[in-house]
Amino acid sequence: MASVHTNCVGTYVRPAVPATSSRPPFNAAAAAACPLLSKRNLLLLVPLLAMPATPVFAAGASDEYQVYEEQDKFSLTVPKDWIKGEGKAGSRRVVAFHPSKATFPNVNVIITNLGADFTGIGSLGSVDAFAASVVGSMDRSYKRPPGTAARLVNAVSRNGMYYLDYTVQTPGEAQRHFFSVAGVGETQFYKQLYTATGQYWEADGDRDRKALQEAIESFRIVHK
Repeated sequence: MASVHTNCVGTYVRPAVPATSSRPPFNAAAAAACPLLSKRNLLLLVPLLAMPATPVFAAGASDEYQVYEEQDKFSLTVPKDWIKGEGKAGSRRVVAFHPSKATFPNVNVIITNLGADFTGIGSLGSVDAFAASVVGSMDRSYKRPPGTAARLVNAVSRNGMYYLDYTVQTPGEAQRHFFSVAGVGETQFYKQLYTATGQYWEADGDRDRKALQEAIESFRIVHK
């Protein structure tokens, strides 16, 4: 069974590794606890399990479908054979999408209600400061012996959202590559922080990179 672990901008989906797999097993010590994004009081997101569910897809292109979440007011595009999983981390809702017969690659969306002190994505600081906080919270490469190494590849602010590109290398585990986007939506009563994160094994980049990039680039907050 695959487990889902949250970080600052999304979730790590840890696949159940078959005995015959060449993938290294999950190292529990690598699940980095990092602060939830709050201006005043930073809390920890707790691990949870993604519960498989059948997604409802709208009409889309021949090789991919657009997913529209009526409850959570977001849309994104994922490959047509992907399925949906759901869960919670405290009061935060998590929605995950992954291939029907595998847990990697995957895209996960976390929706967090925000306090009145959030006025927009800029409340998280500049995109560079945000990226440094996210990646820095996971990086333990400076320790002795070295722990998880997280490296920022790129950070861009565009159309009111922050886009991050980074890698994570945990000792004893293959390197993972992440694409993330963070944005703020607003309902009639409160604001919400949306963080969508796609991840894949770096070694499978030729196969998975394009699908993950397109999914994150397609992410939209409907009630923004």
